[in-house]
Amino acid sequence: MSKFFIFILALISLCCRHPVTQEQPQTFKDSVVKRFLDIAESIEFYDTSNYDYTILSAYMNNDSGFFSRMNKYLVFYNEYLKNKQKEDACLHLIRLSELGADEAYRFRYWALLCDYHQTITITRTGDSIKLRYLEYRLWDDSNDVEHDKKIIKPVCDISKDFEKDIPLSAWEELKKRIKYADYWGLKGRNDDNRVLDGSDWQIDGYTTRPGYGTVPQVQSVKRISPSGAVAEIGLYLFKLTNQKPICHKTFN
Repeated sequence: MSKFFIFILALISLCCRHPVTQEQPQTFKDSVVKRFLDIAESIEFYDTSNYDYTILSAYMNNDSGFFSRMNKYLVFYNEYLKNKQKEDACLHLIRLSELGADEAYRFRYWALLCDYHQTITITRTGDSIKLRYLEYRLWDDSNDVEHDKKIIKPVCDISKDFEKDIPLSAWEELKKRIKYADYWGLKGRNDDNRVLDGSDWQIDGYTTRPGYGTVPQVQSVKRISPSGAVAEIGLYLFKLTNQKPICHKTFN
């Protein structure tokens, strides 16, 4: 038997004991993600501060520190969502996408060191415009002890709750403010300007008739003590309710 033939048999035996592994699908996915990041970084005006981009970049760079911080945030945010779901259930607030409206907005207002919250929901279905106003207190902990007995309190205490019809002309005025603020193009959060005795403004939106595409569009914009166009949206909604912001005296 030739030495070459013996070498071939040995190689075949080795391959049988150690089968060649095929390229994993994840390798292809990684190459596509890397290509996306390279292209994004080469585009002059691409927003690399976008959180989705940051996650992909950290994944490709095996940034364990980032994911450790992200996990802590997700644990915290999961608890926040659980509390928010309890609050909305207590307030009988339904998701905007589940209201059956063509377009809907929900404005949540709360001032720092204030006991009361205010929420305004406005919807359009055809030519019918509906508005609901809520004024309420939220409890940090629904479980209190009184006379050695556990007392379960409601998560919220509603002081005002009313609905009203809104004329189409008022809706058009609201839409002018939404367009002027470029609401659908705004970033979701901007917490850099947190100030003492400030206020939280959150405006959620839903529409079945987006500016582009055919899929219903959602948006949520949160600002700290805003001024200008974003504030004008909230202030106009307050005007439609004939109510004023609680625990806040002046606006820019």
